[in-house]
Amino acid sequence: MALVPYALTAMLYRRGIDPIVPALHGQRVVQRRDPVTDFEQAWRLQPEREAGRHIPRNLRQAPDRLQYGRYCRLGEQLERLYSLVPSDRVHLIVLDDLKADPHGEFWRLQAFLGVEPQRRDEFPVVDPSRRPRWPRAAQLLQPLRDWRKRCGLPQPPRIAGTLTKLISRLAPRPPFSTALKTELKQYFRDDIERLSVLLNRDLSHWLDSP
Repeated sequence: MALVPYALTAMLYRRGIDPIVPALHGQRVVQRRDPVTDFEQAWRLQPEREAGRHIPRNLRQAPDRLQYGRYCRLGEQLERLYSLVPSDRVHLIVLDDLKADPHGEFWRLQAFLGVEPQRRDEFPVVDPSRRPRWPRAAQLLQPLRDWRKRCGLPQPPRIAGTLTKLISRLAPRPPFSTALKTELKQYFRDDIERLSVLLNRDLSHWLDSP
């Protein structure tokens, strides 16, 4: 069986750890998966949650989704991918490059996939940072969502998008404290070094102080 091209987008910006970890947490909050809306508090809860404590009812079957550090170790994930798929069948997009040259990255992706080239003049922001308007109301809606999934009922995309907009609002993520930023850099240092080797690219600036 011939291997098909595989496109992987690494969600990494400049000083890559800054956005991806709180972005994942923000997504869990908007999805009503994590009732702890403060990122630093959620980060500190990881050991407790790994031990089975402070797990929301709707994630008791998948508590690992609250292990934000583990989910964001992209070097480890890419290493596992390369152990299963030849690296020449993987097209990696670093958002540093996508932000700097969206047109060029779009053309390179199409060439890798071997599809008919298409022109795009605009690259709008998709899935921007959101915060719950009414966290308690969002939690109350979760049992209904779980019931729908258990019944195998699909949720029309328009309804899902409308509901998300109703119960959440656009909001920038609050800045990290200096102590938390230092802790995150130390936690991800070895993983970023691993990613640098895999990409053959110097990513040390992701660990620089702003």
